[in-house]
Amino acid sequence: MASAAVFSRQIPEMEEPATNSQLSGVVLLYHATSALLISLRRIGELKRLPDDWDSYGSPRIQQLAAQRAVQVLSAAAMEGVRPPQIVPVSGGGLQIEWTSANRELEIEILPDGSIEYLIVEAEQTYEGPMPAEHADLFVQGLVRWLTGTNAYAGPIR
Repeated sequence: MASAAVFSRQIPEMEEPATNSQLSGVVLLYHATSALLISLRRIGELKRLPDDWDSYGSPRIQQLAAQRAVQVLSAAAMEGVRPPQIVPVSGGGLQIEWTSANRELEIEILPDGSIEYLIVEAEQTYEGPMPAEHADLFVQGLVRWLTGTNAYAGPIR
């Protein structure tokens, strides 16, 4: 049985150089699937992007966006989902994307830490805000829909 070791790193204040940026949060290693570890590494890489990374003046990834992304990814990992695509979003946010058969799930974390989602199945799409305080439950439900464990996912209110 795996020990309950803890992965913990501190996120520096945003005025520190991006090259010294790290993730924060505590992820129990027995919850740290290989998909989660791959995703955490990807966020760490994206946190090192400098200001103007897109050549349009976009700021680097904001601390709160990175923290929320870790929250979203940890919740998704509990459902055994494979690693998503993670890309930076202009303005300092992150987008997390999964595709499975004819279903797509996109979760965008805005620079202020707010979360929005988009689900696509065939020709139907639903999108909306996701309350950060309930993100874990929402993400798990959306991942279950993506993987077919849950047949229906409609607008989340």
